[in-house]
Amino acid sequence: MMARKLFTVDQSFTIRQRGTILVPGLVPEGEERFRAGDALRLVYPDGSDIETTIKGLDLLNLGPQGETAVLVAWQESEVPIGTEVWSL
Repeated sequence: MMARKLFTVDQSFTIRQRGTILVPGLVPEGEERFRAGDALRLVYPDGSDIETTIKGLDLLNLGPQGETAVLVAWQESEVPIGTEVWSL
């Protein structure tokens, strides 16, 4: 899979003992599939970035395009609004 921008965070919230949900979430393209453990790059609004992995996928935020919510092992305050989520 080629790296691509998946979405820009417009909301996040933490579910205790599960992780932080990043919204709006993933919309796979073509045969693309995502699963827990897949690598992501978070690019913060200030341009800095960090690599992380998908902790889990959840249908809590199923949107009009079939978005799947992404759980990451970060605190809500560590993923500010405007953070870009990229596949690796």
